[in-house]
Amino acid sequence: MGRRVLFVLVLLLSLSVALAAAQAQSGAKQKVRFSEVVRSLGYTPQYVALSNGYFGDEGLEIEFRTAWGGGKSLSGLITKQDEIALLGPEVTYYATEQGVPDPVLTFAQLTQRDVTFLVARKGQPPFTWAGLKGKTVLTTSPGVTPHMVFLWVLAKHGLQPGKDVMVTPLSSPTLAPAFMEGRGDYAALWEVGVTQVEKMGIGTTVASLGLEGGLLAYTTYAALASYIKAHPDIIQKFTNAIYKGMRWTDAHSSKEIAEAIKSYYDGVAMDILVTALERYRKQQTWRSDPIISDEATNALQDILVFNKALKKQLPIEKVNIHGFGEKAVETAKLKK
Repeated sequence: MGRRVLFVLVLLLSLSVALAAAQAQSGAKQKVRFSEVVRSLGYTPQYVALSNGYFGDEGLEIEFRTAWGGGKSLSGLITKQDEIALLGPEVTYYATEQGVPDPVLTFAQLTQRDVTFLVARKGQPPFTWAGLKGKTVLTTSPGVTPHMVFLWVLAKHGLQPGKDVMVTPLSSPTLAPAFMEGRGDYAALWEVGVTQVEKMGIGTTVASLGLEGGLLAYTTYAALASYIKAHPDIIQKFTNAIYKGMRWTDAHSSKEIAEAIKSYYDGVAMDILVTALERYRKQQTWRSDPIISDEATNALQDILVFNKALKKQLPIEKVNIHGFGEKAVETAKLKK
């Protein structure tokens, strides 16, 4: 009888230990509330990282959402609805310039070029920048980075909006439909809208605002300075996962990438997705590593100052925090 009781006790203890181990393992993942500013094919390596489970491999459980707006992304961080956000860093610069007590810092970079292309309506003469004189161009809303990049590019080519070129800003969701319905001679569109317009025979791409605008810290990962200080391990794991997504993206074909991220683009035909990806890859829209470029940060600030969105350039140490991207790259090298 004693042996039987002992056996039962040992069995129960073993089960208890196994259950505790299982619970510990299941609870080992650290939860991270993460938002992206909009849904954009320019963020492809991020969707690859999500689809391929790279965040889970790093021990993170991601609660992912789309904020639909730079101001909303920033608000999500400041109100602590989100811990990490992918956003246009300009909104974090504005907050820093205004003297917020807990600044939002960029710790990794995803895209390095503007994601829009200038599309001409069918029937327009062969494209030159001077040929835009007297024409109407549809763009995104004032204050949004693609709009500011476009105005900067116009100035680079000696053109003044309102005087030489009629620039018509529209809200992002209505821009491509308005062009499809017949408004404007040209439109500054992003993918997958560019490829859809071309497939429909409505327009043709004549210039890349990404190439014209040069290398910029266009979309970056950021968090509150206090969160980065308190959770450097989470920031590092997050950056590692993004880098894995970048490496996988660089190593695979556009068709393979489209298959990997198609769940993020429900309703978009595969041929359109593949063509759009090819266009972005050709101009190297996203970085091949998550290291923040200070030069690209200053280049973006130049455009913001030009557009009077920022009073003056902010010191790099006020907006960027280095080390996480560099460590992600070094760690990957050591694992080879």
